[in-house]
Amino acid sequence: MSGSPARGRWALALAIVAVSTAAPLVRLAPEADPLRLAFWRLLLAGLLLAVATRPAGLLARRAWRWGGLAGVLLAVHFGAWFWSLRLTSVASSVTLVTTAPLFAAAIAPRWLGDRTSPRLWVGVAAALVGVALIAHADGRNATGSAPLAGDALALLAAAAGSVYLLIGRRVRAQVTVESQIVMTCLSGAAVLALAALVTGAGLAPATPRVAIVALALALGPHLTGHGLLNVAVRFRPAQEVQLALLGEPVLSSALAALLFAEWPHASFYPGGALVLAGLALGLSGGRAPAAVDPHA
Repeated sequence: MSGSPARGRWALALAIVAVSTAAPLVRLAPEADPLRLAFWRLLLAGLLLAVATRPAGLLARRAWRWGGLAGVLLAVHFGAWFWSLRLTSVASSVTLVTTAPLFAAAIAPRWLGDRTSPRLWVGVAAALVGVALIAHADGRNATGSAPLAGDALALLAAAAGSVYLLIGRRVRAQVTVESQIVMTCLSGAAVLALAALVTGAGLAPATPRVAIVALALALGPHLTGHGLLNVAVRFRPAQEVQLALLGEPVLSSALAALLFAEWPHASFYPGGALVLAGLALGLSGGRAPAAVDPHA
């Protein structure tokens, strides 16, 4: 297919734009409870995709065992990340949560027997130093109501996302990509619904704006972003797709600056640059899981 490389590049570029709108969209609804907003994002995305594609394999009990576990991790990922965006800056939150694929690649050798390279471990070390610098900068020059707690939640989201990526490899061996997304979205939504009810948050959107933001999150970053990433990975190398996703923190931060006048403090940039450099080094040298980053 002569047009395949160009199609892959366009799909990848548009996917990065789509996923980069997630954090600014969350910021557009400050009155939204994070657990409730994450619930609606996953529920709407799962239902819309199920209606649109009618994916096969949804009744496979064995697939649901892994798909349900992946959904629990996806719920932790989005619940923690949406809380993080309420407490710290978009730049810090998105940069830290972007480390999920790198840590998944670091875990994979022990869990799945994948071979890795020294470059990956250097990248992990560089990213960890960058994380420490971001935390130090946020502790001294607070941007947000509780920046260190927000940073910690972003790292929790990254940790959950990294295991989600690895489990996703097992699920994809048993069902289609569409089935995997529907499974994880619906099971994740169920977990978030339970968490929201237990905490007393309820499930109904607080305002019409929250409902619109939830629908935009489902249609934009989740379905359009993930859909285009899955198109891109068919025509472009998986490492190229993962590396291109490093543009998300930059674009998300730029959107936050334009929409909310939220500029990262000068002390953020050394740590942020080191995290992205570590990710670039690690993903270019190690075998990162060929999966779509969940946090988009």
